[in-house]
Amino acid sequence: MHPILGFTKVNRATPFDYGAGHVNPNNAIGPGLVYDTIINDYLNFLCAWGYNHTQLKKFSNKPFVCAKSFTITDLNYPSTSIPKLTINSGVTINRRVKNVGSPGTYVAHVNG
Repeated sequence: MHPILGFTKVNRATPFDYGAGHVNPNNAIGPGLVYDTIINDYLNFLCAWGYNHTQLKKFSNKPFVCAKSFTITDLNYPSTSIPKLTINSGVTINRRVKNVGSPGTYVAHVNG
């Protein structure tokens, strides 16, 4: 059996290579901002990717009707991906967050 290798395929993988990362339990208890998302949000996300009623029922165990206006960027999640973004195009992405920590100021940054 071969060891799991890191990104460079040279050294043995660490927890950071395969997704475990470092968790600070004190920060996990007090997340600050929470992205309230319900199951229908995830199902609509799958609809936006083209999942059909049969496939969606495997996730929800009941029939689900897709929202007609939902796009993949509408999922209320901290990260996003913007398909087919060109240099001269713009896009607005909205997120709903709830502050469950101490009052503070949060600033979003876009790199690219």
